[in-house]
Amino acid sequence: MSEKPIDRWLALGALVVGIIYFWIPKTPSTLIISLAAIFLLLIHPLWNFWWIEKSLSRQIIACLCLVVCLFMFGFVVWPPPTGVIPEKVEQKPLKDKKAEQSIRVEQPKKPNGTVQKHEVKREGIPSAKEIASEINKESQKPMIDFDIRIIDPLAYDNEGRAAPSGWHIGLEYQLTNVGKIPADDVLFQTKLLPFIISVWPKEKIINGIPQGSPEPGTKVAIQLKKFCNDIVDMAVVNEKLKSLKIDSMAGEVVFPGKPVVRRAIYTEGTGEIDAAKTAPGYSGQFVLLACVIYHSNLDNSYHKTGKAFSLFKQKNISGKYAAINLSGEQVPIEDLVIVHHPLGGDFAD
Repeated sequence: MSEKPIDRWLALGALVVGIIYFWIPKTPSTLIISLAAIFLLLIHPLWNFWWIEKSLSRQIIACLCLVVCLFMFGFVVWPPPTGVIPEKVEQKPLKDKKAEQSIRVEQPKKPNGTVQKHEVKREGIPSAKEIASEINKESQKPMIDFDIRIIDPLAYDNEGRAAPSGWHIGLEYQLTNVGKIPADDVLFQTKLLPFIISVWPKEKIINGIPQGSPEPGTKVAIQLKKFCNDIVDMAVVNEKLKSLKIDSMAGEVVFPGKPVVRRAIYTEGTGEIDAAKTAPGYSGQFVLLACVIYHSNLDNSYHKTGKAFSLFKQKNISGKYAAINLSGEQVPIEDLVIVHHPLGGDFAD
């Protein structure tokens, strides 16, 4: 059998055409061109195949077989016509109410019964445009973070804003906008709470066995959320006062990349602190709740960042942590420790 390199090259060419057709868009035109190219590239190697070339009848039969094979292949892979939409496709909603969504695609008909165009109706599913808009809004909104440090002693006297006396502490806080756009109406507030641990009082312990439920302790994460929501409620009232042209507390603007540093003395009334004097679970520590709320020009809702801190005394000479006296005392800055509360539930939304 003689070497026929031209046939091998033609066969490889037909293989390349098949691979190319696999990647290009499937349309009737590309399919017809690909089948014709495969026929032209394979006809010569087939016509001169070592066993077939010995007889003209074999050559003709081989060519007919090639034509039939290509015809069948084209029939199988022929692309479906574009623009054909089933008359009605309905997806039943899931049993789970949260996942109860359905899509109905149907063809509106003219009065004479002919199809004019198709329409896609979505029930309970946001469109791609709505999703993209929401993602863009989230990525562009402001986001305020803050840090605080103590600059004045923790004290119980009448030097603060409470009358006649109250607990107060001097703080320096830094507001940093880590978002993309300015934050408007920025308000920062703090609140002091005695930290109560959930324990069984002595009268509920019989023969060393606790009876019933323990006295509730301070739920720091819940208190933090409530405190931030109270600030938002106060801000909403301020907005109403502004609309009536009545003087009210106003926030400030914090721009991205330009931290704002402020100093203030925060005073706490004696109500909750006095109530903790008789609580058996008083830990000797305070909880400092801190929250910043702000607007953006993308929507009218308030965003919040809340953090909770543990405030307690340094260890004394005996190596123990002394309790903060709820009856009143002054604790110097060097004797105070402030750290993030392990049960704080810090959040940002």
